[in-house]
Amino acid sequence: MKKRTIVYIDGFNLYFGLLEKGWKNLLWLNLVNFSKSIIPPDNSFVQTKYFTSFIKGDEKKVKRQRIFLRANQTLKNISFYYGQYKIKYWECSKCKHSTKFIIEK
Repeated sequence: MKKRTIVYIDGFNLYFGLLEKGWKNLLWLNLVNFSKSIIPPDNSFVQTKYFTSFIKGDEKKVKRQRIFLRANQTLKNISFYYGQYKIKYWECSKCKHSTKFIIEK
């Protein structure tokens, strides 16, 4: 009997990992086919769970992300989970300088 497998994907880690490796040609990948390709042959694919947040700012990037998500939402056996951005503050313990940064949660 094959092991049932659900693939969990952190969208931002996938995206920036592909960019870092120079694999821009993979940015528009089919998430379900990708998931099936990375599980062992003795496993049975059940579903892909994709976690991301809607990006803000550059309208071209926003549009590309929405197109990518819509295309993958047409696939079977995939669920999308959307996070939010939170503002965090960091303060230097020595000089007390404070910096604001945004993280995805």
